[in-house]
Amino acid sequence: MKNQPTFFVFLIIVLMIAAAGKLHAQAPDIEIGDDQLDDIGLPIDPYYSYSYSQSIFLQDEIDIEGKRITKIAYYYDGGRQWSDHINVYMAHTEWTSISEYKVAGLVEVYAGQLPVMNQPGWVEIPLIVPFEYNNQDNLLIAIMENTPGFRLNSKFYSSPAPGNMSILATKDISPGYDVNNPPLDGAILPYRPNIRMWFDDIPDGPAIAVVPSQLYYQYIREQEAKTISVAIYNTGVDDLVISGFDAGDLPYSSSFSGTIAPGTYQTANIQFAPQAVGDYIGYGGFTGNMPDNPFQVYLEGFAVHEMSIIETFQETTFPPVEWHVDENSWIRRGFGGYIGGGNATLQHPGQPGRLVTPKINIQEGDQLIFYAAEFLDGELTVSYSPDMETWTDLASPELTRAFQPYIIDLVEGQHYIGFSGTPRVYLDYVITPPVYQETPPDPAGQPVPADGFENAFVTQTLQWAPSVFADGYRVYVGTDDPPSNVVNGHDNGTSRTFKTPSLDYQTNYNWKIVPYNTYGDALDVPVWSFTTIAYDPVSQFPFFEGFEEDGGQVPPTGWINQDGYWQTSMDANSGVFAAKAPWNHPVDAILISPPLQMPVGEDFDLVFYWKNGNIFDKDARIIGHDSLYVEISNDLGQNWITGGIFSAPEPMETYLPGLVPLADFSGEEIHIRFRHSTNANVHHAKAMGIDDIMVSETVTEPVIWISAESWNAGNIPNNTWIDSELFVLRNLGSDVLTISNAGFDGDSFTTTLDAEEVALSFGEEYHFSMGFEPFSSGDFSDTFTIESNGGVAEIALSGHSIHVNPFSFEGFESGVFPPHGWMIHDEDGDEINWMLGYGNAIPPYNGFHTAISFSYVWGIGDLTPDNWMVTPKIEVGENQEFAFWVATESVNYPYEHYELYLSATTNRLDQFIHLLHSETLQPKDTAFSERVFPLHEYAGQDIYIAFRHTESVGQYLIKIDDVEVRDVFTVAMPYALPEPGEVPVGTEVYLYTDTDGAQIFYTLDGQNPDNQSTLFDDPIIIETDTGIKAIAFMNDTYSDVAAFDYTVSTTDLYQPQAHAVQIYPNPASDRLHVSKHDDGDAVLTLVDVTGSRVMEWTMTGRHITLDVSMLKPGAYMLQIREAHGSVSTLKVIRE
Repeated sequence: MKNQPTFFVFLIIVLMIAAAGKLHAQAPDIEIGDDQLDDIGLPIDPYYSYSYSQSIFLQDEIDIEGKRITKIAYYYDGGRQWSDHINVYMAHTEWTSISEYKVAGLVEVYAGQLPVMNQPGWVEIPLIVPFEYNNQDNLLIAIMENTPGFRLNSKFYSSPAPGNMSILATKDISPGYDVNNPPLDGAILPYRPNIRMWFDDIPDGPAIAVVPSQLYYQYIREQEAKTISVAIYNTGVDDLVISGFDAGDLPYSSSFSGTIAPGTYQTANIQFAPQAVGDYIGYGGFTGNMPDNPFQVYLEGFAVHEMSIIETFQETTFPPVEWHVDENSWIRRGFGGYIGGGNATLQHPGQPGRLVTPKINIQEGDQLIFYAAEFLDGELTVSYSPDMETWTDLASPELTRAFQPYIIDLVEGQHYIGFSGTPRVYLDYVITPPVYQETPPDPAGQPVPADGFENAFVTQTLQWAPSVFADGYRVYVGTDDPPSNVVNGHDNGTSRTFKTPSLDYQTNYNWKIVPYNTYGDALDVPVWSFTTIAYDPVSQFPFFEGFEEDGGQVPPTGWINQDGYWQTSMDANSGVFAAKAPWNHPVDAILISPPLQMPVGEDFDLVFYWKNGNIFDKDARIIGHDSLYVEISNDLGQNWITGGIFSAPEPMETYLPGLVPLADFSGEEIHIRFRHSTNANVHHAKAMGIDDIMVSETVTEPVIWISAESWNAGNIPNNTWIDSELFVLRNLGSDVLTISNAGFDGDSFTTTLDAEEVALSFGEEYHFSMGFEPFSSGDFSDTFTIESNGGVAEIALSGHSIHVNPFSFEGFESGVFPPHGWMIHDEDGDEINWMLGYGNAIPPYNGFHTAISFSYVWGIGDLTPDNWMVTPKIEVGENQEFAFWVATESVNYPYEHYELYLSATTNRLDQFIHLLHSETLQPKDTAFSERVFPLHEYAGQDIYIAFRHTESVGQYLIKIDDVEVRDVFTVAMPYALPEPGEVPVGTEVYLYTDTDGAQIFYTLDGQNPDNQSTLFDDPIIIETDTGIKAIAFMNDTYSDVAAFDYTVSTTDLYQPQAHAVQIYPNPASDRLHVSKHDDGDAVLTLVDVTGSRVMEWTMTGRHITLDVSMLKPGAYMLQIREAHGSVSTLKVIRE
């Protein structure tokens, strides 16, 4: 509130700042209209409950090719703060003027709130559906406001148009307007609203828009916070992923993160939390997967002293506490205020009485800020008085009908401020300097170092909290009590820090701070104390500190933890413990080494490991929000020289080495301090860890270092794989580290390390992983050796593989997931993968369990799954198929998409290149249904099949059950006896199939038969040349079609008795078919060449099939003894 020259300058400065700030955001592509007509009512007229306007903008005014309109803005005069619901439509049109409302072709581009601030400026409307402008037609923009109620002094600026280019209708009687049935009485206007338009390229990914895009927090006290809600719209074509909010060094933040689908929005809060007095104006933006130039939000807020008055007259008590008012003058009006409803009103005729603030303490350059308006020629005078008796006028600002801001320079001293004038005057939002109290200041508090602090450094920076009403502070330090023999009443002015001279080691010191003002010194000030550390210098090198002694105690022996903010951490670079400074300490966290007596004539370095943040905050940016300063002092801390500054662009997963040269301090006694400085930003500032601190002679060659010397892959099923966590390879020496050779002793393990890629300077690192992929069961071990110009490093590798039988069926009923030999992969990284579903909540196809994958989780929201589930190895046999049952869970959100992939090599995901099937489930698929895929082309091969749940956002879940590889049911093709060829007239042909229980159907007309053709019951009599086509049929399955062609002999006659018994095939391998002419019973006896009986069967009917697979190859005799007494003997050959 300092150094603004006049009460009108405030508005001008705000506009200038806003204009300058916009140089850092995207400027509008088009701006049409520069007049300031505020009584036209375009684009909406808030004075009425309902308004509907359409305006035309010409192609030659726009002339932008191949882009889309993403945002528009209208200029608002700032009379009131309000938020009404509006609908915005756009259309291409050939019209150059308007005589009626356009209905056809309107596209709704925005539906939502129009939040305007009590601040003049452009009100931006990011379009939910950006409009692709063709740059051929003119552009029509329609805006409809249908929120009941009226807004006084709320107007938008318009300019004259080259013709009748707008139409406007307003009313107060419901219902609101309908875009499809517009009013017939709209006013035709030769004006258009002043407008800005922003165009962007048509995106191929996500795009962001924020409503409102200009946030005015106005005035709050330091150390307080204020929040404004915004809507984040995704105006692109892919999911928008928000990871954080970045306002640079400005004290604005948002905790929002999440995924926003195209064409939708989510609400977020942006908080203004200033820690000190100041003007905070600039831009901030949400971070995520949007383009390189993300949408910027204009941010404006002002922080005043914690004791300043901010009066908005919202409380019903009037006058406010400690204010004064003359009788029959000012009253509180409960509506129409600049902030909210309340305001102070001077309305009694002939009563120019005063409304008076509490007494305030005015410093040189302080100012008074307030908002005021008039009605019926009201006048306002602002004056001041030291005693409420004698008043001196400061200013009589010219008021308007709308609230406007005024800033008035004040006169230094302790004064009351009075507001008087001629009715009617409206006063609101009064901001003053701190309230004055005619008493000495309070004692100071919150000493740093804390009272009784031990092992303090021999140079101390004393700090304390502010004392209310103090004009300054005097400092006393000494070994005496009260203290004075080191520092005796040093006048520190308004500063609240004081550096002591160098003190003695192992000595108790007392100190006190005496605040003072015009009315005297603070009374009863406390005396605090601290004890300096004992002198215990280090003279033996290398010097090392790894924080492993005394259970990780921080500080270690001989070190100083100034103010106590460094802590023990178990997130260590090596060993168990490290030291950590948290993200939110109120003053710098300082850790100081023991005195180091550096050797003469030798170069030394400080090498240590540091880690900024942790793996749980990967997306947040942290540079500039906290940093580690490594500093050296050779004068007992009176001065510190910066050796290095360490801060990461994003939280670090592992420690990194840091190096600070110490060659300049040869032969000197030094202290090293690690100072962590943070702005305590809850979203960006992170903890800082340090470990393995070493002071040693300077290294002149590369030194190889790896993060681990062994890896046990554990127990995994064979024909699966597992990768290690990342190994880190670093150069801890000078020059460039290169690798000459890297390899294994055996072939059980793999690595991603590529020796040719490694060329590391000091501190640089290379990440690689190891893999274990056993194709047999048992124990495996190996050694991975890295040979470099900085030494040799070895990694001992081990793992165990468990046998897995080739896959045939999985119903997920074991309760173990993934089942033995299966693999699952969470490729989208949301840690929600394929899992086991239980029948009491998620019904399976069979049994009690099913495999499930989610695309929406209650309490989390929409997911974007890319989840893989991979079968064990499948050994494909002849004529097999792959089958499973699939369902979606929700009939309202059924559209789960999945894909089926096949690999004929390994089960690594990059090997699944053959897409078997792709499907999006539908509402009918809430019932399980089977999917079947033939595998005959992979017969004799080993394959893997992967289920991939993907391209499913915000549905619910997919279910997979009863996965199996099974033989395909087939029916053997018929054969005929006698065999086709030339046969005598009257020959009887019998049809057979090797599929027991199958029926045979045939045709004699050349057509292919089906199960509606002639059923074979009796032999087919060959009288003429005949062609027979036959199929076997069983379980809704047909065999292949068999064809038999017979030619009638002109010389032979059919003699049934000569062919009473027939056998087929002969020679036989597995089965032998026997047929005879009649239906009588017969006994069949098979004897070998020695006459010994081998097997015997009873034959009923005309046909029997004999299983001869167990016979030894050779010649046999088959004797058929029929019931009527005839005996036939036939020779049989077993192959």
